[in-house]
Amino acid sequence: MIGKLLFIVALTGLVACNKPLPDYSGQPFAYSVSGLNTVNVPSNDRGALSCQITLISGNPENEPITVIFRGLPPNVAIKDSITFRANYFFSDSVIARNAPQGTYPVQAVFSTPAGQQTDSFNLVVGAPIDRASILAGYYYGSNSCGENVFISATVDDPAGQPYKCRLIEYLSPGYYTTNAWYDTTYCNIDSFSNTLIIPSQMVHGVAVSGTGTFSNGSAMLTRTYHTDTSQYSCTVMLSNQP
Repeated sequence: MIGKLLFIVALTGLVACNKPLPDYSGQPFAYSVSGLNTVNVPSNDRGALSCQITLISGNPENEPITVIFRGLPPNVAIKDSITFRANYFFSDSVIARNAPQGTYPVQAVFSTPAGQQTDSFNLVVGAPIDRASILAGYYYGSNSCGENVFISATVDDPAGQPYKCRLIEYLSPGYYTTNAWYDTTYCNIDSFSNTLIIPSQMVHGVAVSGTGTFSNGSAMLTRTYHTDTSQYSCTVMLSNQP
């Protein structure tokens, strides 16, 4: 009799442990957002943003969630208008390109067919990091710019200007020029897209401008060069490998 009673008690405990969870699917849709904390990013780099979207009740299949961000400072971007369902871990990059330093309150606005909710966090844009070091070094020209006009270049980092590089180009004497030239121009670096821009500037009385790309120790520049008697556009391949 005692053994039979113990069996009944054990069976009752087993049933209690396997009791099904309440069915929330028929209740109004609700969710929570957690982990949306302060984001730190250098003014010329990227940071990480993440949060957890947890279902509280309702059917998530019928309630797609879209997030947008408001209050971002100039030159800061977060890819928004992303759609997902509840019980989702959201993560993305915060990208700053020459952004003004400071602390900015940012709103993350989550929208569903049932309505909106807004969560806030601080975005702290800090001091820039050195990007010119990516390009720093001496570059050998692998092709000529005009007949017998060969170009090499030194790239360095102007002190206190971490967004910029200084491009010191050497044009060797050739058919079109009787003198060697040293041209110093300043360029803006965007290391996210591996590009640089030479803004229009006067060099030896000539307006010089150009664009370029760089990767794996090489750079390709298209800009206006000048000789003793003329100016012309040229694309030159540069490599810091001799």
